[in-house]
Amino acid sequence: MTEEKTCNHPEEHEQHLCQLKKRLSRSELNDLRKNPKYVCTGCGGRVDRGGNLCLPKRIKT
Repeated sequence: MTEEKTCNHPEEHEQHLCQLKKRLSRSELNDLRKNPKYVCTGCGGRVDRGGNLCLPKRIKT
């Protein structure tokens, strides 16, 4: 599964975790994951905002 084929919003792909990992520091990435509410069904990444994932799904609490 490739990111380009599975991204719901390819026009916003540069703001998704899979791309941010390539250019942000560990500290900056940790800020995105402080209180994860969404998981990417493509890569399994977890972040606070669904807008930072290709295929976001709300985590049930």
